[in-house]
Amino acid sequence: FVPNSYQSVTSYMDSHDVSFHLNVFMTAGEGLAQMLASPEGREQAVEQIVQELTVEYKAIGENPYGGVTIDFEGLRAAQRTDFIKFHVRIHNE
Repeated sequence: FVPNSYQSVTSYMDSHDVSFHLNVFMTAGEGLAQMLASPEGREQAVEQIVQELTVEYKAIGENPYGGVTIDFEGLRAAQRTDFIKFHVRIHNE
């Protein structure tokens, strides 16, 4: 099955009761630690993620996402507190 549009994908997934999750992927080499260390960086990331999760896709008349998967790779123990702050902030949204 090779879809010709995202509408066909969302329709197919809906008909099979499979939810979509927005996947947010970053590695430490892409400035992840710096983003997490900054309150402004964390806030901007959360705002962008929430915006994507709530925007209506006109072609399908809804937002297809039922959640978000955060995949941040390469973090070290030193970023633990900032990583937790980010997750708490996004969870509270």
